[in-house]
Amino acid sequence: MANLIQLPGARPADKGEKLVVNYLREQLPKTYTLIPNVEISQRGQPPFEYDIITVAPHAVYVIEVKRWRGGIRGDDHTWIVAGHSRRQNPWPTTNNKARVVKSQIQQRQPSCGNVWVEAVGAIADDRGKLDLQGACRDRVFRYTDLP
Repeated sequence: MANLIQLPGARPADKGEKLVVNYLREQLPKTYTLIPNVEISQRGQPPFEYDIITVAPHAVYVIEVKRWRGGIRGDDHTWIVAGHSRRQNPWPTTNNKARVVKSQIQQRQPSCGNVWVEAVGAIADDRGKLDLQGACRDRVFRYTDLP
């Protein structure tokens, strides 16, 4: 079971985030640490809200959770959810958040400067089909299929 660090006042923001945090906590080994609902800012910028930051022995994962049901079809820019609702692909923003985390790690712990930080999308729907094209195809998963 993975470790869970709940920062003061930080709780999963919705049912989807809670579902994914609980799933990962049960599925991942104790060498992993989950930190849900964190805000990190860079100087002169508004803070980013992180659904889950997962610290593994070999990498750090920035996980964006979406509770979008009914399947998703799309590409690196636009997704169609449940066959009709058009949404912007969240992975590019998540990737930017991962860069911020890496930058913060490098600034605060220079000895960890080579740490791998990866952006991942987790869809909190274990039934809907994901039909994604482009780079996001290898970075967005149903939460039950997270590697």
